[in-house]
Amino acid sequence: MTIMAVVAVVATQANGSAAMVGGIGVAPAHSDPSRPVTEAYFVLDIAPGQSLSDAVLVSNTAGVPADVLVDAVDGITGVTSGAVYANRADSAHGAGTWITAAVSSITVAAASRSTVAFTVRVPAGTAPGDHLAGLAFENAHPSTSQGRLAVTTVTRSVIGILVRVPGPSSFHLHIDRAQIQQQPGGGGQSVVVAVGNDGSALGKPILAVSVDGPSGYRRFLYRQLDTILPGDTIPYPVALPDNLAPGDYRVQVSGAEETMQSPVILTSTEHYGSGVLGVEATRSPTVVASPAAHSDWVPAWLILSLLAAAVAGGAAGAALTWRLARRG
Repeated sequence: MTIMAVVAVVATQANGSAAMVGGIGVAPAHSDPSRPVTEAYFVLDIAPGQSLSDAVLVSNTAGVPADVLVDAVDGITGVTSGAVYANRADSAHGAGTWITAAVSSITVAAASRSTVAFTVRVPAGTAPGDHLAGLAFENAHPSTSQGRLAVTTVTRSVIGILVRVPGPSSFHLHIDRAQIQQQPGGGGQSVVVAVGNDGSALGKPILAVSVDGPSGYRRFLYRQLDTILPGDTIPYPVALPDNLAPGDYRVQVSGAEETMQSPVILTSTEHYGSGVLGVEATRSPTVVASPAAHSDWVPAWLILSLLAAAVAGGAAGAALTWRLARRG
């Protein structure tokens, strides 16, 4: 019996480089010298009720013509943060619905390039802030390998279109819960943090995680996350370097972003034993005092200092650069 598997191989557009996969590359037809990132993706300032048109350069480096499908897709937050894009089969319901491409398919001759025009129309009444979409270019003829395990490969390149609607906007971090969970494959435990952005601007938060438990166990870890889009929440795993002994653990998660003046603090109590995990979580939008019963608990002032230092050190290079890839 032949087993059919579908594998999607998708271009990524990261750190200012144009997207290319399978011989098909995409890049903005026009860029703004004052915004170097526009050499890799579009940043468009459009007021509600207004529209703007531009074009994508589609290149084919292969020695044969390429038939390509063209679709507008929504931008979303990846599983572990980072701006990514919905699949072609997913109906657009966000900023992807604002984009109209001039064509739904195109044939790009071998070793040549073509231009695909598009228009972005922002609906009247749209709230100020960042709205991410993409224009996806997918090969119309997926290839299938022969043999007992047949693999169909679909390739596509996606170019980001970040629409910024003028007006007051900000990133607003929320931390909803923190749970100790077993890592897949039995490789230890992670603190899985439900972290999101209910603001109107995208941002890259930093998380500081403190874990304290039986026999004086204590760990302090921090992670720089990639982009979280407005309205999205993700379960972000912070792997612990140790195998936890059974017992009660106190977890404190602090989060901040370079534009925030104070961190969001969440504390929780978990019981770990025989594979059973329970959690009681409390959330506070401000700094909370260290519990008196835990003198070795990481104090709030230290968390603030570490977050401030981490943000200051990474702000220059990481301000608004994000990974652009397809959802896996």
